Amino acid sequence: MGWWFRGADIYLRYTAQQMCGGYDPYSGEWGRLFGTNLNGEHVFLAERPVEESFEDFKGKFCTMSAIFNFLNRFERKYRIEGEDYFAVQFSDGVKSEVDKGKYTIQKNGVVEDNQRIASCHVASNPQYDCV
Repeated sequence: MGWWFRGADIYLRYTAQQMCGGYDPYSGEWGRLFGTNLNGEHVFLAERPVEESFEDFKGKFCTMSAIFNFLNRFERKYRIEGEDYFAVQFSDGVKSEVDKGKYTIQKNGVVEDNQRIASCHVASNPQYDCV
């Protein structure tokens, strides 16, 4: 897992099995579109009550780590960049995109946004209490 790297091109140079995004705050939307993971240090080192940190961790796990895990199962095909639009095409009809600030994942035309992805993940994995 690669941490702290910069630029979208690195994601297409390697397969997800060779290198996948750990935490990528430098690449703008690209880290999120290719799948970026949760950095728990940032969550738990914040100066606040531990209960708030756990709530933040659960939310980020569902909207970052679960998506990261899902996207990295597919071959990375190509990326698209336009004005207010960024997308990554994966194998099996999977596409992640940010269109005018709205993040979605599509698989063969079925669209999921962060909220529904987190809910689906919880429904299929009851051991994660992300709601």
